[in-house]
Amino acid sequence: RLQPFWLKLKAPSIVPRVVRSPSAMASSSRALALVFGLSLLGCFEPTIAQDAPAPPPPVPPPPVPGMPSSVTQTTEDPDIEMHAARARHLSTVEVHAKSTGSNIHFEKGAWVYGDYEGAPDIQDPVGCQKACEADAECFHWNFHVTQHKCDKKKRNGGHDSDKDDWIMGHSSRWFKAPAASEL
Repeated sequence: RLQPFWLKLKAPSIVPRVVRSPSAMASSSRALALVFGLSLLGCFEPTIAQDAPAPPPPVPPPPVPGMPSSVTQTTEDPDIEMHAARARHLSTVEVHAKSTGSNIHFEKGAWVYGDYEGAPDIQDPVGCQKACEADAECFHWNFHVTQHKCDKKKRNGGHDSDKDDWIMGHSSRWFKAPAASEL
């Protein structure tokens, strides 16, 4: 279907330039008449300059390795987490001692030296205490509150109360054994 070309043209494209000479004006008029005539015959469809689509937004640069991203995560202070874990495990031992009526020795800190063996399958301080009590060579036990690690200890060594991430205890045989100076 044919449409008049002037419906397809934008206003600025059909406004002639200011022409100073009459001959230039006549040639502009002839050119306009030619385009108009050809478009009526369907031989020519004038193309109209349209605004180009807006370019896409620029791609953000990739993050630089080692630099923090714009997303931040809040992490809990490891000391707060460790103190909470120690309190939770100490309360577990207290509840077990009260509920069973057993006399379990335990306190904050670690028994240093006297390494005997680990108990990798133990996941709580009550289990660590029971594993030590069941082993005739074990006199002390240590339980790491955040790594859930149980270590059994022999007679020698000493208590270090500055180890905040450990709970330690003595087996009942420690209280019955003669002192090292008596041996």
